Amino acid sequence: MRYVDWVKNAETPDEENFYVLPYNEAEKKRIAVFNLLWTLSFLLVQTGAGLLNQSSSRTFWIFYPYVLAFVPVVYAVWGACSFFSCSASLSKKQYVSSLSRCKHSVTALLVLSVLQIVLSVVYLILHRNALVTEGLIRELLYLGCMVLMCALCVLYGIFFNKNLMNNAV
Repeated sequence: MRYVDWVKNAETPDEENFYVLPYNEAEKKRIAVFNLLWTLSFLLVQTGAGLLNQSSSRTFWIFYPYVLAFVPVVYAVWGACSFFSCSASLSKKQYVSSLSRCKHSVTALLVLSVLQIVLSVVYLILHRNALVTEGLIRELLYLGCMVLMCALCVLYGIFFNKNLMNNAV
């Protein structure tokens, strides 16, 4: 990613063209729509995982990381909506409130998803005898949702690097 030399001298920073994407407005809008769809997919998977109502969701050390993961999801959706309304030439404020917000939120979501996977595996090991077939299926579906979330975060990182980082002018 190439940042335009936004500090011409120490007194007058050029913050209007801090980050310039090499796309026309139509291509930028298309990428912004894909960015928004990615972040909405995070919200969909996170909400779907919560609707499973597995027995581990009644355990505080499973429940709190799950709820805490909504913060970066909502923050990423907010950043994607903000990017949608920007032009292809972003000021520093627009960059920080849109693309940077998405990138850092998805990184936090990846960390929280890995934590949820580890805690779910620990729960499965601790309660392996108490889980009956239906309970085990729900726990494994929840674990699958978290693995899917991790995969989506990694794929989003590839999308972000390909379309929003390496091509910047």
